[in-house]
Amino acid sequence: MVGLSATVGNPKIVSKWLKPDNPANIVTDPSKRPFQYKVFCGSEQVICEVLSKYVGRKILIFVHSRKDAERYYNLLKRVLKLKNIYVHHSSIDRDRREESEEKFKYLKDGFMISTSTLELGIDIGDIDIVVQIRPPHNVSSFLQRIGRSGRRSKNQRSIIFYKNDPQIFITLAEILLINEGHIEDLKIPEKPKDIYFHQILSSIFENGKIKQGTLYNSLKNSYAFSKMTKDDFKAIIENMEELEFVNNNSGYLSLGYNFEKKFGKRNFMDFYSVFCPNFEYTVSEGMKNIGSLDSFFVVNFLKPGSQFILGGAPWKVLDIDYKRFNVKVEKDKAKKGDVPDWTSEGGVIDSLISRKIYEILLGKYDPDLLRTFDEFAKKPSMNILNMLVKLVSEKESYQLR
Repeated sequence: MVGLSATVGNPKIVSKWLKPDNPANIVTDPSKRPFQYKVFCGSEQVICEVLSKYVGRKILIFVHSRKDAERYYNLLKRVLKLKNIYVHHSSIDRDRREESEEKFKYLKDGFMISTSTLELGIDIGDIDIVVQIRPPHNVSSFLQRIGRSGRRSKNQRSIIFYKNDPQIFITLAEILLINEGHIEDLKIPEKPKDIYFHQILSSIFENGKIKQGTLYNSLKNSYAFSKMTKDDFKAIIENMEELEFVNNNSGYLSLGYNFEKKFGKRNFMDFYSVFCPNFEYTVSEGMKNIGSLDSFFVVNFLKPGSQFILGGAPWKVLDIDYKRFNVKVEKDKAKKGDVPDWTSEGGVIDSLISRKIYEILLGKYDPDLLRTFDEFAKKPSMNILNMLVKLVSEKESYQLR
């Protein structure tokens, strides 16, 4: 078994997860491609002005949300009058995404605007510059993104646009951590009881019935469940019996009445994933799928005749089937419409970045790293830094907890 990653801070733990009995040897590549960056305050006007200088290059632009992907696609296409421009996110139909990937891959110049869907794994050719509209929430994403650039020049190049002072600190913290070679640890919970519950049902579903001891031992062999004790297993099984998810007949476990009642719809489709499904509406033009829309947006903002943007194209609603979660559309000749919104939880800043920001506030960083930040980033932020450093120095008892 071989595991490959550029963004794992604790490879020894991950190797045990991959191969519990005999953890693999860890081989690292010490070589580094130089990282060049510029940081700007990113109003829409500034973003358009800066990126206008790079028309004719191959640019990959990362944004935080599907709504932003659609919004910046339309903004840049209109203002910069771009022909080779594409949009990529999870709510665009897979066939349409793959078509965009294939076209962009062989272009010498063009813009691709994407959410995290293009951070890794998909070949879209050689990228000259990676643009990040707002810094990502973790160092691993930052590394994955900038790693997509400069494979021809051997220099990783990125332009980062921030919106406010906190984002300046996040950007600087992530650059510092990259230079120091620090990445977030991959956190593996010791007792993931929700996944354990799912795997118990999956094993019974696969075998029809299975002995309790056999099931416990098979799950114990997985590193993810190695800390689950027999008492933990017994308590979970008893609870599943009470809820009628499983039946226990003389030590043999089989599926209970409520298993099929809860998970049997749509041929157990919702059961096969451990993640809660998003009940989005499929958008279709005739027999072709265009993508999907958030149910809240459809129910509250759409009706026959409504116009919206999806996949960078304008659409007009013909009909909404609320029972089958389907929106029938046609191309909107008026080329108008709202950019949809999708419900998401957003990102969480890792403690690694938070602690590095604390060090920055104490003045523990190389000021030369700010050399390629714009003047707005340097002056106001430095004023804030100086003020906070002064406050901290006046209170010697102030400590990081």
